[in-house]
Amino acid sequence: MTGNKHLLDILWERIGCTYLSDLKTPQIRPAAIEAIRETDRFAYPTEMWNETLSYIFGKSIILSSPRDVDAVISMRYFKD
Repeated sequence: MTGNKHLLDILWERIGCTYLSDLKTPQIRPAAIEAIRETDRFAYPTEMWNETLSYIFGKSIILSSPRDVDAVISMRYFKD
């Protein structure tokens, strides 16, 4: 894990949006998805990925492993 920061905070800083809640808006979500795609899957625990993806998509997402991130964001992004 990168320091003690939560993945949501890291994505928020990387994207530069005003509020953390902006990550889940339709205008910012594509940038959030791109930032997720560029993030090392195994730098964060599965539970943190679950929290991050659930927050951004507004739906409960439970991964069995960080390796599942790409499949989930592809399904969720194109479904919403």
